[in-house]
Amino acid sequence: MTVHLINQATRICSALPFLAPTDLVIVTDDRLSVEQAHSLTATDARVVMLEMIQRGDLANSTARFFDIITLNDWVRYTTTDDSVVSWG
Repeated sequence: MTVHLINQATRICSALPFLAPTDLVIVTDDRLSVEQAHSLTATDARVVMLEMIQRGDLANSTARFFDIITLNDWVRYTTTDDSVVSWG
């Protein structure tokens, strides 16, 4: 499984060409704009966000566009034997 960790919202544009429909994208920056959230979901990759970084009202956050995962899920996705992880 290919896992992409998006740690900086400003790096999303450079990551988009590398995302495949079978990839998992873990967003760890909650400062995404709505346009950035839409660009990620348009790739057909599975996009998730860590529950621990949600701040404020979830209904007004771009986190509403993504599935929310736990820190335990994050560890599992990034440390399995068949994971290839990219950071950005």
